[in-house]
Amino acid sequence: DWHDAKKRNFEQQAVMLKELGFEGVGHIYLDKVAERIKTLSGGRLDMAVMHGAGPVGCLKINHSLPIFPIEQIDSRTCVPSLLGDGFLHPSVFGPDPRLRDLVAETQLDVRHLIAPLFVREGISEPQPIASLPGVMQHTRASLLEEVRHLADLGVRAMILFGVPASKDPQGSEAWNPNGIAQLALRDLADAVGDRMVIMSDLCVDEYTDHGHCGILDGPAGDPRTSVDNDATLDIYGRIAVAQANAGAAMVAPSGMMDGQVGAIRAALDNAGHRNVGILAYSAKYASGLYGPFRDAVDCAIRGGGDRKAYQQDWRNAREALVEVEADLAEGADMVMVKPALAY
Repeated sequence: DWHDAKKRNFEQQAVMLKELGFEGVGHIYLDKVAERIKTLSGGRLDMAVMHGAGPVGCLKINHSLPIFPIEQIDSRTCVPSLLGDGFLHPSVFGPDPRLRDLVAETQLDVRHLIAPLFVREGISEPQPIASLPGVMQHTRASLLEEVRHLADLGVRAMILFGVPASKDPQGSEAWNPNGIAQLALRDLADAVGDRMVIMSDLCVDEYTDHGHCGILDGPAGDPRTSVDNDATLDIYGRIAVAQANAGAAMVAPSGMMDGQVGAIRAALDNAGHRNVGILAYSAKYASGLYGPFRDAVDCAIRGGGDRKAYQQDWRNAREALVEVEADLAEGADMVMVKPALAY
């Protein structure tokens, strides 16, 4: 274990790195030692002075197995520090919680949370969602009250899901300028647009009468029917523009259609919304964990069935990474894995 080798000479460890082909980033002190290790490693370790001054070097090996955290001091264990005797010593960060907090790689704060909220057309007061205790389908008025409360608590982002009063095969209420989502987005932009990032889910499953995330190429419920990917992309572009026009700062395509991010980016740019971002559901798994959410948006697939033909297969981790890379290449500003904890 690299971290336990506190009394090994740095030169010996450089030789070990060379022999084993490890790569990573380690923080060391004294430029001369850095140059010596670079020499011993045959040039595979390149020293770079960090923070612009001082005898702090950063050794990098171009490989995939991390030995030390990249760009961050490891606040949990030992940071390799070369003192006068040439041996590894424990980091001073370990015993001091203030220093550990200062250099922590991961931090969770209320400012990092995104609140999912549901607004339903045609109701006069909030409706409880039985499978999500404490969560409501809101009216436009109660939605504003809830969002103002969240903003006061320090929450800085929310994502809106609309539940229309009527549905059709195309999900046309999703891009209707006077649809429930667009009306609520205008309310939100006026009320808290300067305090919160207003995001909007971009899909049609809660708007279609068949419950799928796109346009079907045949009768709903027929096992030979599938989602028409290209026809759906055109609709996604319309929805994105409608949501941006209504005040969304970021749209969140969740349908897992091939090419959806590129189509949405093009539609937004052509409509003059170059500053509206895209949060892509890049690896959205075909999962049984969505039950409560589907209750929240009154969404069920007509005639049974599932979304396995276009959502991510939980067995294929490499494929999921390809999906993520594709969305980033098409212009996604943020990417999401959903459901995250189980996958």
